[in-house]
Amino acid sequence: MKSTNIFNEVNLHQESLSSNDPIVLKDIIQHTEEHLRHGIKLSWGRQLQLDSHDPLGDRITLYNPEGKIELQIVLSEKGPILQFQTADLHIHSIGRIQLECEDFQIHAHHEIKQISEGNFHQQVAGNTSVEVKGDFQTEARMCSLTATRGNINLNANDDIKMKSERILLNC
Repeated sequence: MKSTNIFNEVNLHQESLSSNDPIVLKDIIQHTEEHLRHGIKLSWGRQLQLDSHDPLGDRITLYNPEGKIELQIVLSEKGPILQFQTADLHIHSIGRIQLECEDFQIHAHHEIKQISEGNFHQQVAGNTSVEVKGDFQTEARMCSLTATRGNINLNANDDIKMKSERILLNC
């Protein structure tokens, strides 16, 4: 894709007009859109491209030097859709970060860590299910397990082991 600077092109277009020629903004906008469709070369080999003919909506795409998408914004009928493809993504806020959506999914290929230097609260309005293919371990200064209605069921393929100084039942 050829390298271009839209603003220089527009300035050259305006300078080539005599004082008696009308400047037609529509022509300048069309000229600018043509350049954006073909792409603008940026620093470090990146390229910015605009596509206003996509059926999903207007699309602004930033490509890396290899031609892969790094950032894409689709201005759809439902609102903007953001897509990032980057080595790392860091978000830093001195205040609160709040996410709200219909469904929330995280898929990590290696590991997920949650670290809180204060308290950690989870609240679920429906059911909770945790499936672990390996071992599951919980450790705390004190643990409480309460069923407000119904049983607490313990099932094991092998033995159920309890180790304590004392085991108190029905106390």
